[in-house]
Amino acid sequence: DRIEGTVRALPLSGDSPLVSALDGALQLCAYWSVVQNGRGGLPLRIATLHVLRTPAAGESLRCVARLVPREGELAGDIDLLDGDGRPVAALRGFVGELRAIGKAPAPGVPTEHYRPQEFPEVRELERRPA
Repeated sequence: DRIEGTVRALPLSGDSPLVSALDGALQLCAYWSVVQNGRGGLPLRIATLHVLRTPAAGESLRCVARLVPREGELAGDIDLLDGDGRPVAALRGFVGELRAIGKAPAPGVPTEHYRPQEFPEVRELERRPA
């Protein structure tokens, strides 16, 4: 399946903005997995990561992922593209483990921290007109 969304390249804790963009791409894929499969995707490995350039701080990137669920896993490739459609980074051979969601990870942790359907960002998107 093809997944598309926008991620931001933010300089967090002194890391390269690419780190947050890659994290955003993996979070988008995990959210898609919850919606499509009812289970989250926990990243296990990436065969190769091609970095063509470091994105600018605050730059919006289009994430295009092609993922296929298979026997408890999610597998495929993920691309980050700039505003002109040029590749910034490419993850090849991504594999994630499909895991059940909805169980509290620890007592006292608010559900909006581990249930994607309760993320404030998801609720905001659901309230927007189509």
